[in-house]
Amino acid sequence: MIELGFPAGLFALDTCIKHYVDRKFSFDRQRYLFGKHILVHKYYNKGAMLNLLEDFPKVMRGIHAGVFAVVAGIYVLFSRQKGNVGLKISLGLLAGGGASNLLDRLSKGHVVDYFSFVTPFKRFNQIVFNLSDIFIFAGTALSCIFWR
Repeated sequence: MIELGFPAGLFALDTCIKHYVDRKFSFDRQRYLFGKHILVHKYYNKGAMLNLLEDFPKVMRGIHAGVFAVVAGIYVLFSRQKGNVGLKISLGLLAGGGASNLLDRLSKGHVVDYFSFVTPFKRFNQIVFNLSDIFIFAGTALSCIFWR
């Protein structure tokens, strides 16, 4: 049962931050962090990455739910086996991040994103993330490394 603690902790962390930003930030409120390298602001993403499929919310919910079910199932299977800690961590990142974004999508009809990186690249600065997006990105990268 301890295996569920890792993705559950990630889920709780991002869900709490989303709740805070959603309640305390208006769409025109912004705050810089870490020497103005991160900009915190509220954004509702109705689609996937870069608003992909935003005009098809039912399709997006179905895809998200299906992918999450597969990832969660694989995580449960691998978490009970010995060894390959890297893969377990990567799947936990994917499950925890995916669960938080899926909860938003199912309960609100959109995902609450809340920060952007401030870089010299203007196009990249326009992308708004949440912590679950980072978990999902890191989990994907790590699973490519540790999948055997």
